[in-house]
Amino acid sequence: MRIALAEVKRKCGSFFGKSFELVADFLYNVVSDLKLKKTSKFLDIGTGSGIMSIILAIQDFKIITGEPAGDNWADWQTPVKSLGLEKQISFQPFRAEALPFNDASFDAIFIFGSFHHIAEKTLTLQECSRCLKATGVLVIFEFHPKGIALLRKEIPNHPDAANPLDYLGQLQLSYEIRSNEYMNAYIFHKK
Repeated sequence: MRIALAEVKRKCGSFFGKSFELVADFLYNVVSDLKLKKTSKFLDIGTGSGIMSIILAIQDFKIITGEPAGDNWADWQTPVKSLGLEKQISFQPFRAEALPFNDASFDAIFIFGSFHHIAEKTLTLQECSRCLKATGVLVIFEFHPKGIALLRKEIPNHPDAANPLDYLGQLQLSYEIRSNEYMNAYIFHKK
């Protein structure tokens, strides 16, 4: 069921806050530009309020999303239900540092605004690489300083963003970076 991004903004914009309005088009366009097949298997690490899963679902993708058991700090079900996307998004508790999935399980893995909250970032990138198919893509969205300043207006003690490039270790991943005024999209492919 395809839903326009404008409808998501209208129905859920106030639920997600001002930062969503400023990055929604960017998220949507980055995903669109990846030209992923509708049959692709997706993982969204760090469910939060469901923004990334919703951006994927409105583009007709099915998603597994999750975060550590007991860490559900936001209500993602309310916006998902208001948009009628329950059948496209399934939740499973997991830790990013120890993904409970087989090798080469996913065509695409997304981390939106969560990477800086993960304790073991290098291990997380290793796990993502392990779970990606050979032709898969990993996309990490992180706010840069202007975006962090905006978030701190809503959440004063919000931590600084993390640059995933600082945690690649020995991983053989090629990457490109796309940016808007508030955030970067780090797009990784296996070499």
